[in-house]
This record gives sequence, C-alpha cells and structure tokens, in this order.
Amino acid sequence: QGQAQTAIDKWKAGTKASEEARDAFNEKTTTYNKAVDVYNAKPADERDPSTLPPKPGTFSDPGTARMTEAQELLAEARKQRNTAAETARKAVTAAQDAAPQKPRYAEQAMDGLAEYQVIKTHLAGGVVKGAAGI
Repeated sequence: QGQAQTAIDKWKAGTKASEEARDAFNEKTTTYNKAVDVYNAKPADERDPSTLPPKPGTFSDPGTARMTEAQELLAEARKQRNTAAETARKAVTAAQDAAPQKPRYAEQAMDGLAEYQVIKTHLAGGVVKGAAGI
C-alpha cells in the first residue's frame, strides 16, 4: 500500500512538473511568435534582428523521469504482491492437503443422531433436577 501511494505521489509530481514546464514553454513560444509577427510587420529597412527575443528551443519534459520512476515503483510493488499471493496460495494448498477428508453424509448423519441422544439425556436430567428442586 505504501509503495502504491509513493508511486501515485511521484506520478502526480511528474505530471505537475510536465504541465508547468509545458505552460512555460508555450508562453515563451507565444511571446516569441508575437515578436516575430511584429518584426515581420515592419518594412524591411526598419527591421533589427537584435530586437527579436531568443528562440524558445525544443521542449524538454522534466516530469518524464518522475513518471517513469513511479511506473517502475508500481511494477515492483505489483511483483512483490504477486510473490506474496503465490506464497499464500502454496501455504493454503499445503494446509488443505494436510487437512483430514470431509466426512461422508452418512457419517455426519450418524454423528448428529449420537448428539441428539446426548441432548435428550441432558434435557431429561434438567427436567428431573428442576422438578426435584435441586
């Protein structure tokens, strides 16, 4: 459970980092494109390339590493869960194999009748004691 929560937290942190980086990159790109539009709108003899802001470059996603780490952590947690489940399954199977066989229905019925005789004896004894005031 703890590893799963850690993986979720890392995934969310990676997603947040990706969104923030993407928003910042998109803002830089928009600013650059607006500056280029203003630059291109000027007559050729009035254009000064030094007025253009630097190109934004290529987008680099900082959240990818965190999300990959979260996936690896979750995969390891699943592997541990599956190993524990297999161990438990083997233990239950071994216990089941070692357990005595379930009695047949005829044996169960005979045991029930024997118990009925004991109940009758106890009931009769209770009635006698109750009537005698003991």
